[in-house]
Amino acid sequence: MSPIPTASGRFWLYALPQFAIAYVTLAIVNFVPAFYASEVGLPMLTVSAMMLASRGLDVVTDPLIGNLSDRTRSTHGRRKPWLVAGLPILIAGAWILFLPPEGASALYYFSAISVLFLGLTMMQLPYIAWGAELYQDYDIRTRITGIRERVGALGSAGALVTALVLGAFGIVSLGSTLEAMAWVLTLGAPLLVAIALHKVPAEPASVIQSDNGEQLSFWQGIRVALGNPVFRLFAGGVFLIYLGLAPAGATGWFLFDHLLQRSEWYAPSILLDFTFSFLGLPFWIWLSVRTSKHRALALALAWSAGVSLFIPFIVEHGVWATMAASAVRSFALGGILMLPFAIVADVIDMDRLKTGQQRTGIYMAFGGITIKLAITVGVSLALAIPGLFGFDATNRENSADALFSVKATYAWLGALFFALAVPLFWRFPLTRQQVQAMQNMIAERQGSVEQERDTDRNAAIDDFSGAAETR
Repeated sequence: MSPIPTASGRFWLYALPQFAIAYVTLAIVNFVPAFYASEVGLPMLTVSAMMLASRGLDVVTDPLIGNLSDRTRSTHGRRKPWLVAGLPILIAGAWILFLPPEGASALYYFSAISVLFLGLTMMQLPYIAWGAELYQDYDIRTRITGIRERVGALGSAGALVTALVLGAFGIVSLGSTLEAMAWVLTLGAPLLVAIALHKVPAEPASVIQSDNGEQLSFWQGIRVALGNPVFRLFAGGVFLIYLGLAPAGATGWFLFDHLLQRSEWYAPSILLDFTFSFLGLPFWIWLSVRTSKHRALALALAWSAGVSLFIPFIVEHGVWATMAASAVRSFALGGILMLPFAIVADVIDMDRLKTGQQRTGIYMAFGGITIKLAITVGVSLALAIPGLFGFDATNRENSADALFSVKATYAWLGALFFALAVPLFWRFPLTRQQVQAMQNMIAERQGSVEQERDTDRNAAIDDFSGAAETR
């Protein structure tokens, strides 16, 4: 049984922190690289290299935080304390990264973005693990994830609205936009997190309880997770997905500023994209129920890749045609972002069946490393490719080849990675029936363990009572 009724609005309350997470994530992907390349003045290759280097720290921090989150015990559960601890680090990192001193160096950029990523990891990994543990049903997991991603789409839209409001007052610099975003995050994120922590229960006790009485060590747990063949297949597919998501975000500003020469429409275009993503989410949830999560995800990836093939040619027809094509492509974005997190909860059931422990945190950690590494590699590639063709973000005059490399990277690089991911998820081995069978076996084993514990407890009470009577 779930601690939350399926019709309850608490699903939406649980999703509130995702607004803040998505808000700051959009700023990192869509505004920060362009800001440091164009206004701070760091070379594009340096910006991409420093972001890639900062993600190297996740190889240490993500498994550590995931494992510690799994082992945390408190009156508020094992996930909630991490949101409280990570939030101030996230906010501090945003201020450091978004408001650099004049003449900030590459080392400053590396240090600032590393602090922000640490706070984001401390919040996001336990938060997603919390959602995966609230309910065990195959389709309800999709619903929880879908609601969280819809709130995330609103958070991304909120970041864009921030930029649009500033633009309406004639404030168009990226630095001013990021400063305003830091203020919004500081004022809004604590309230959203507090509501979720207060109104939504922690994961049920049955999730924390071990089925076999044994506790895997940190390194044993890592070996078991990495030895899970279905998880390795899943991680490979997710890596391709986030490689494909990164290029459009990293090069979108340059497309609107240098090719279309309509930079004022960049934020409205992304807002339109997220609107179509939000509207498309119910369709992909419906399709996953009618078919399966992995087949729906494969179709969403195919949709996005197919539309992307035409975008470089549509750019020639101006800003309105480009925005329309991007919006049509984004109809699949909600499904692409939501369905992997619904699938991974089912993959974790395989681990519990094998180990007797619910180790959601460590799996989310490896998933987090995969996503962050993919985004970093994707952004780095997307910035490096135009740079190799001679594109200079500080120069208003670029060659035809340099400009073509921007729009080709914006559309085709992501489409390539999505196309590679389609067959992986179309043939993904976990079906609804298999997940239900695993959960039934877990429940039966847990019932047997509970019965044995009750027997041992009663025997201990009898022994104690007998000893007391003897005295």
